[in-house]
Amino acid sequence: MPALLAKKIALVLLYSGYVTFYNPEGRTLSCLAQMGEPEAAWKWDGKREGVAHRWLPCGSTVYVRVAGKTVKTKVLDRGPYTAIDASGAWHVASPPYLRKWWRAHLADQGVDPTDDEISKLSRQLPPGWRWRSIVDILYSLKPKLGTKGGRQPGQLMISPGLWAEVKDIRPENDEVVLPGQDPPKSP
Repeated sequence: MPALLAKKIALVLLYSGYVTFYNPEGRTLSCLAQMGEPEAAWKWDGKREGVAHRWLPCGSTVYVRVAGKTVKTKVLDRGPYTAIDASGAWHVASPPYLRKWWRAHLADQGVDPTDDEISKLSRQLPPGWRWRSIVDILYSLKPKLGTKGGRQPGQLMISPGLWAEVKDIRPENDEVVLPGQDPPKSP
């Protein structure tokens, strides 16, 4: 992984790709309970700032760069879970969906996987699929990033110390659609 220098802090570039913005108003953010937040504060109030990431530990400090601005924030939720196959078709690729997909795929091949094997596969995309976005950014960070939101190019960076902790848990086939390399839209 190449290292970047942002605000005089050495960072590891985890992804370059598309970032997306989301508003989970009234929804429960999946990491807050794991971070020990009181139950009453688990729902997003529109003010809390953070991102959703598929596998970085809850509460991890991350740096998001969009349109030349870098913001330091935390992982507060899980996602984004949209993937694109080689033909350009979009798929929901949440862990429960991927568990079902892998179980059916392996059954077609005459393989009966264990629950542990399926659990590991639930974080991996099928061959030829790529993640559509690298991170979901809570709407509350839009003013700091100076953006209107939507889907746009960006980067997700972490500290070298966090990279040392997580590099072995990064799922296989963790590829993303790069800006300008969108697959053709399915008919």
